Parts: sequence; C-alpha cells; structure tokens
Amino acid sequence: MTVSESKKKSNAAWDKANMERITIKYRKGMTDRIRERAAELDKPVNRYIVDLIKNDLGDE
Repeated sequence: MTVSESKKKSNAAWDKANMERITIKYRKGMTDRIRERAAELDKPVNRYIVDLIKNDLGDE
C-alpha cells in the first residue's frame, strides 16, 4: 500500500512534535548481533533498543 504525500507530511509533523532522536556509538561487529536478537524477539531494532532502555529506567 502506497502512503500518500499528505500522510507522509502529517506523520513527519507528528514525529517532529512528539519524538526525539539520540545517536549511539558502539563497537563494530555488534550490528548483526543486535539485529539478530531483535528478530529473535520479533521486534524491530528500534523497539528492541527502546524496550531495553525503558526496562533499565523502570518505565515499563
């Protein structure tokens, strides 16, 4: 299903108002392990990482 341009703009506006980004740096070679673990848990990588952080902060 194709997303319309107006929906893309709406999504981008919502993201800008409600979301933040943080960049992390880690040693080479971990990317595949991170992706594999996320896949084992049937989660996208972003959800996997956010869940780890929320768990550590006690926000679950």
